[in-house]
Amino acid sequence: MSAIDPRNPEIRLSEDAVPAYIFVIIAVVTLLFLGGIGWAWILYHDRAAALGGFPVPATIERAPRDISGVKQTPILYDRRGQRLREEQLRRLESFGWVDRRGGIVHIPIDDAIDWLVEEER
Repeated sequence: MSAIDPRNPEIRLSEDAVPAYIFVIIAVVTLLFLGGIGWAWILYHDRAAALGGFPVPATIERAPRDISGVKQTPILYDRRGQRLREEQLRRLESFGWVDRRGGIVHIPIDDAIDWLVEEER
């Protein structure tokens, strides 16, 4: 026979119950939070009414192109990176000298891979 007898009245499981005070604390904190939001909303409306509302400007001024010596060009209009990439791709796909005196050349990457594969055979 096992050491624990299920019919033993001395051994009991605790009830699966959450104490009520936890729900009360959560409810109070939630009400305080919602009350704070409501209070802030009322203060905002009172302040906006006292200032006559917050008007939207009819025209928006453009930002200066130079701020502290740094050019502020929108990325949409700045094509330096795209031009650099196109230049690098043209160099990868062309033949040319890296060091003419040393006899070092650059060749298109596809041709270089094909040459290495054929050299291994």
